[in-house]
Amino acid sequence: QVDPIYQRQYMNRLTRNLQRMDLHAWFLYPVSREAYQDYYDVIKTPMCFKEVFNRIGKDQYANDFESFLHDVELIYRNAISYNPPGDNV
Repeated sequence: QVDPIYQRQYMNRLTRNLQRMDLHAWFLYPVSREAYQDYYDVIKTPMCFKEVFNRIGKDQYANDFESFLHDVELIYRNAISYNPPGDNV
């Protein structure tokens, strides 16, 4: 079993590193309903880095690294699903 403190630190570090690659901070916060009115019609399970950080802080990924990976991948899958090919996102 992995030390929960180490796991939390690792997930925070990994998420921060991924967030730094998001140069425009498009994925840091939930998508604005005002700016993208159809987003929540297209994307049924939204996810952003802020929500991942919140879940890490609340130990919702404790002993469940797979759920953490799923949520991080969900950010990417949602972006691919919503945005057309060749888009700058």
